[in-house]
Amino acid sequence: MMTVTNKEYPIKSLEDFLMVPEDKIDACLSDFKTWLSLARQSAPVTALLQAIAPAEISAVFATHSFTWIDDGLPGIRAIQVTDENDQECIRIPVATD
Repeated sequence: MMTVTNKEYPIKSLEDFLMVPEDKIDACLSDFKTWLSLARQSAPVTALLQAIAPAEISAVFATHSFTWIDDGLPGIRAIQVTDENDQECIRIPVATD
């Protein structure tokens, strides 16, 4: 399992959902459902990311992982752009609700 920091829960496998506190799982799954909607539209989301990300970043909507942030708010507030080593480059604010 991955390490959780600052109320962020990286989800790369089903086992990682076990790191989410039981009383927060409904909120996590609700946000994950929103993420799934975005992932199903990854081509237009990637085009949008490329349009607004800095030129030196090859922005692609990554469908191999999901990071849930326990911010107490419904929906997704940002899309994290990572490099080829899966290191965060930038977070782009979005509103999904």
